[in-house]
Amino acid sequence: MRRAACRDPRDGKFLSLAVAGRADCIVSGDGDLLDMAAYRSIPVYRPAEFLRIFAESKT
Repeated sequence: MRRAACRDPRDGKFLSLAVAGRADCIVSGDGDLLDMAAYRSIPVYRPAEFLRIFAESKT
C-alpha cells in the first residue's frame, strides 16, 4: 500500500507543483505541510520565516 506524502491528501497538488516547478521552497501557513518540514529536499517555511531568510540573503 502506498503511503500519502502528506497527511492531508488535498495538499498533494501543492507538493506535485513544487516538484514539477523545481521550487526552491514551499511557503505555507498550512499545518500539514509545515509538519513535513521538507518534501523531496524542498524545505517548507512559514511566510514570516521565508521573509526573514529572503531578507538575510539580500544583505
